[in-house]
Amino acid sequence: MKNAVIKALSLFILAGLFTGCFLVKKSTGSNPDVQNPGNVEQFLAEFEKAVITHNAGKLMKLMDADYVKAQHDGFLMGNTTQFLNEFFCGNKVDGSGFECLNFNEIKSLTKVELSKTNSGYDVTYEIFSNHSGVKRNWTITIKDVSGKAVLGFYGASG
Repeated sequence: MKNAVIKALSLFILAGLFTGCFLVKKSTGSNPDVQNPGNVEQFLAEFEKAVITHNAGKLMKLMDADYVKAQHDGFLMGNTTQFLNEFFCGNKVDGSGFECLNFNEIKSLTKVELSKTNSGYDVTYEIFSNHSGVKRNWTITIKDVSGKAVLGFYGASG
């Protein structure tokens, strides 16, 4: 009798664990806003404006929070100038090598490609200063934060 009670209790606990896992997965994964956010173009327009106006604070807010924490706060010990300059590293548009643009010298940027991935988006830009231009690809992450889709740039070269 004691073994039967233990088995029944074990099955009940196991069923509860599986149900709990399913409900947690469903509550974070079924949010249509996170699966297919319609605000990607608006997000990119904000990014472009922040870059052209050299608004470092706004640009930092458009980046993936975990990425900023690891790279800017951790690895670069809060060096915002280096972080932003390295964010704009890429292959030169003319094919002559690799270069990092100074964030404060960027004059224009043009979106070349945007594609959906399993975890967000990949976006490619051509970015120009007075003396050079680079082609740069970034990932845009999509995270569910309290039921709201939060987009964020990810990926420095340095």
